[in-house]
Amino acid sequence: MCEKVQLSMVGGLQVLRLPRGCQFEGGEVYVHRDSASGDVILSSKPPLSWAEFFAEDASKVVPADFMNAADRQQGAQERDPFAGMDV
Repeated sequence: MCEKVQLSMVGGLQVLRLPRGCQFEGGEVYVHRDSASGDVILSSKPPLSWAEFFAEDASKVVPADFMNAADRQQGAQERDPFAGMDV
């Protein structure tokens, strides 16, 4: 869903009104600017640190049948990956 909203200035702060379907619970949100795109991201919970990311229990996020034994059996490579290249 993408909606256009109006920005306004209140004192020295820029504010926006979130549409009803985009409102947050509670009284705080986290704000982050993506360095690659410049987009501003609002989140109800803080981004994970690298330590938290690696400590995250993957079994809660990744389905049990992800990359099962049949998925991992891809067979032998039948083509030369460097064919046509001046190496």
